[in-house]
Amino acid sequence: MTQQRGVKAIEGGLLPFVLLSLTLLGIFVAAVIGPADRGNALLSREATEHVVVVGIDDWGWADLDDMPATQQMAQTNVAGNLIVRGTNLHTCASDGWLTLGAGQRAASINTASMTPCEIPVNPQASWAAWQDYADEQSLVAELGTLGQTMIAGDDCVQATGALAALGAADRSGDVANSRDGNLADWPGVGDCRLDLVDTVGMSPAQIDTSLASARESLPDNTLLIVAGLSDRGDLTQPAVHPIVMAHTSSDSPPTLVTSTSTRQPGLAQTTDVSATILTSLGYEVPEAVAGLPVRYLPNTHGSPDAGDVDTDLSALASTATAATLVSLTQTAYVLSLVGIFALGLAIALISRKSHWRAIAGSTVMAAPAAAYASSLLPWWAPTQGSWPMTNVGLSTSLAVIITVLLDLVVVAIAWAGPWRRDVRGPMAIIAAITLTLLSVDVVLGGPLGLISPLGVNPITAGRFYGVGNVAFGILSAAALIFAACVASWWRARAVWAAGAVVLIGLLATAIDGVPAWGADFGGVPAMVVSTGVLALFAAGQRLTWARAGLIALVALGVAGSLMILDFLRPAGSRTHLGEFVQAVIDGEAWQIVTRKLDQSVGILIAYPASWIAVVVLLMVAWLVARPTATLWQTPMMRAGAMALLACWFLGWVLNDSGIAVAALGLTVAIGAGLVLSAPGVSERAAQSTRRDIA
Repeated sequence: MTQQRGVKAIEGGLLPFVLLSLTLLGIFVAAVIGPADRGNALLSREATEHVVVVGIDDWGWADLDDMPATQQMAQTNVAGNLIVRGTNLHTCASDGWLTLGAGQRAASINTASMTPCEIPVNPQASWAAWQDYADEQSLVAELGTLGQTMIAGDDCVQATGALAALGAADRSGDVANSRDGNLADWPGVGDCRLDLVDTVGMSPAQIDTSLASARESLPDNTLLIVAGLSDRGDLTQPAVHPIVMAHTSSDSPPTLVTSTSTRQPGLAQTTDVSATILTSLGYEVPEAVAGLPVRYLPNTHGSPDAGDVDTDLSALASTATAATLVSLTQTAYVLSLVGIFALGLAIALISRKSHWRAIAGSTVMAAPAAAYASSLLPWWAPTQGSWPMTNVGLSTSLAVIITVLLDLVVVAIAWAGPWRRDVRGPMAIIAAITLTLLSVDVVLGGPLGLISPLGVNPITAGRFYGVGNVAFGILSAAALIFAACVASWWRARAVWAAGAVVLIGLLATAIDGVPAWGADFGGVPAMVVSTGVLALFAAGQRLTWARAGLIALVALGVAGSLMILDFLRPAGSRTHLGEFVQAVIDGEAWQIVTRKLDQSVGILIAYPASWIAVVVLLMVAWLVARPTATLWQTPMMRAGAMALLACWFLGWVLNDSGIAVAALGLTVAIGAGLVLSAPGVSERAAQSTRRDIA
C-alpha cells in the first residue's frame, strides 16, 4: 500500500513538478551562459583606405597544409568559414564573383542547366541574360551593385583576372579598370580603393607565395580579405570555404568571423563580404545588398603559444567538414531514420504485449531528439581533413549508429523509474527531454542545429540560427504533448491544468519567437493558437467561435509585438521579423506573404513525397473526429491532438516549406499515439485519473 501511494504521488503530483522545474532550469541556465557578445563591428578603428579581395576557387582548409604563410595569417588574424551559395545550391566560380558584386545570391546561366562550371568567354554579352535570370528568382539580385556604388562615390574598382572582373563590373556589366592574369600578375594597390584579384590557374603553393609577397607590399590602412568564393567546378560537393581577413594597421588579437545574418561564431556569407567592403571604405550599404558587415568575435578556441593565442583552425575545419557532410548525407540519413521509424512502427503494431508496443512507440517518439543530439559526438570524424571528401558512407553510418544509441538512452531514461506504471510518465519525460534539448540549443545559438542532419543545413543556407520548420515541428509537438500529459495528471485541478498548459505554451512560444532566440516568422501564431485551444480544454471549457476569435487576436498580438520589438532594434541587428515590419512600411509585405504561400504550396508539386504527410494528417483528423477511439480514453489526449492539428495547419500555411512542420511533428506524435494504443494502456491511465479526481 505504501509503495502504491508513493507511485501515485510521483505520477500525479511530483513528476509534473519535477519535469517542469528541470525544463525551466535548463533553459534558464542556457540563457545565462548563452552568447551575449556578438563582436565588434570593425577589425580596426582606424580608417581603411584600401580593400584587397583575393578570391580562390574551391579552397578548403586542407589546402593550408601547402600554404604555410596563409596558414600563419589565418592563425594570427581573423578567420572563419564562408557560405558561398549563389542562386543555385552549387556555386561555380563565376557565381561566387557575381554574388560578391551583387551583394545578393546570383548565378550565371550555365549553372541553371547544371553543366560543368566554365569561365565566361564574353561576360558583357551575357550580362543582360544573367540579370534576366536573377529577376526570375525569389531573391532578386541587382548585378554590379558593388561596382556601381563605388563609381557613384567617385571611386573605382581594379580587377585582375576574368573572374574578378565579374565582381568589379557596374550595373551594365562594364569594367573600367581591368587587367588579364591572376594574383601572380597583380602589381599592387594603385589609384583604386578596391582591388579584386582572382587566382585562376594557380596551385595552393603558388597562391601562398604570391599572397605572402603581395601582403608585404600593402600600404597602411589596408584590409586584405582572402576567401574561397566557390565550389568544385565539376558540380560535386557543395561546401563551406575558408575566409581570412587581416588589416595592416590593426593590432587586434586573433578573432573569429561572424555576422548578424548567421549569428554563428566563425561563419559568414559572401553577401556579408560585399557589405564589409563598402562599410570599411565608408559607404552606406545599399538596400540591394542582402548581407551585413562581418563582425569579429573574441577567439574562444585558441591555445597559448609563446604568449599569444592563435585561432584554432582545426575547429573551423571540423565545422566545415560537418556542414559539407550534412549536405552530402542528409538524404541517406533521413532514409535511415525513416527505416528506424518504420521498424518501430512495425514492432508496435504486431506486438501483442502492451509493454513492448509502448516501448517501440517511445523509440519512434524519441528519434527526432536523438537526431539533434547526435551532433554532440563528432560523427564526421572519419572524413575530417580529407578533400575531396572520402569515407562519406562511414560517416553517415556513424551518424545513424549514434542516433540509434542516443534514442535508446532516452527511452531507457523514460522507462527506468516508477513512473512507467502510468504510460503518461515515459511520454512526458521524452517530450520534456525533446523540448529542453531543442530549447537549450536555440538559446545557446544553435550549435547542434547547425550541423545536425535534421538541422538548418548551412550549405542550403535557408537560415543559420533560430527555429526553422523542422525544429518547430519537433519543438511544438513535444511542448503540446508534454502539456497534455501534465494537464491530464492535474485534470482534477482545472486551474493548475490550464496554468501548466499556458506556462509550457508560453515557454515554447518564447523559444520560437524571441528575436534573440528562435526568430521564427510563422511559428508564433501557430503555437499561441494551439496553446489556447489546449488550455481551454484543460480548464474544462468548450471551444466556441467567440473564444476561437479571441485566441486568434491574442496570437496576432503576440506575433506582432515580437516583430515590432525586433524592428525597434538597430537595423544591423534585426532578424527577418523586424525586416517584415519594414516591408510593411515599404509596401512590400504582400510580396513576402505570397512568396511564402507559393513556396508552401509549390513543395507539394516539387516533392511528391510530401503528400505522405498530408495523408497522415487527414488520418489524424479522422481519428480526432471519432471521440470514442481507444486513443482518447486517456484524458486530455484528444484535446492535445486537436491542438496539434491546429498547430500543424497554421505552421504549414504561415511558413514556406511549412509541410515540414507537420511531417516532423507527426513523427513525435505518432510515437506517442503508438504508446497510447498499447492494449490496456489507455484504460489504466483513465482509471488512474479517475482515482485522482476521486
